[in-house]
Amino acid sequence: MQPAINPPAEIDDPEDSKPVEWDDKEKIPDPMAVKPEEWDEEAPKTITDTAATMPADWLEDELDYTKDPEAVKPEDWDDEEDGDWEAPLIENPKCEVGNCGPWSAPQIANPDYKGSWAPPMIDNPNYSGVWSARKIENPAYFEDKTPFASLMSITAIGIEMWTMTKDIMFDNVILTDSSLSLMTGPLRAGTRRPSRRS
Repeated sequence: MQPAINPPAEIDDPEDSKPVEWDDKEKIPDPMAVKPEEWDEEAPKTITDTAATMPADWLEDELDYTKDPEAVKPEDWDDEEDGDWEAPLIENPKCEVGNCGPWSAPQIANPDYKGSWAPPMIDNPNYSGVWSARKIENPAYFEDKTPFASLMSITAIGIEMWTMTKDIMFDNVILTDSSLSLMTGPLRAGTRRPSRRS
């Protein structure tokens, strides 16, 4: 179980530190690599499809919205006070499939696109491996051969659940020897007040 009841016999030496010359990079950029002359970093990712043509049913002169032909000026409309009346705009029925307005050729992937060049990665000849601190004896080490026999009895379990979404999440769990500790003390002060039903 974590954390363990018995502490580890050895711990990392707090006085130990990674040497300055220690190289923990397993791979490095190849210092001998050179960007190929034909590599164009400025080439765009997409280009205009020059083979595309405007569909025959495309209506360049039609707008997505048009004045409502069935709209009628209200009887109480006063041009002097309200201004010139204009029929409200509605979606153009001719443009239901989205084939209205100025046409432009679609964009396609650029076969010449390569992006930014970077040298390939190679094994680092100076790789020192993964560094870890040396181990020393744990001055606080002890061994309890019957740890569960010496534990206090568990008389109450508290589980904090969140049900604010469609899922249920378990946030905190407490094991205690007193059911009163679930409702009093630091734990009680740091959690939400339970709801009460009338």
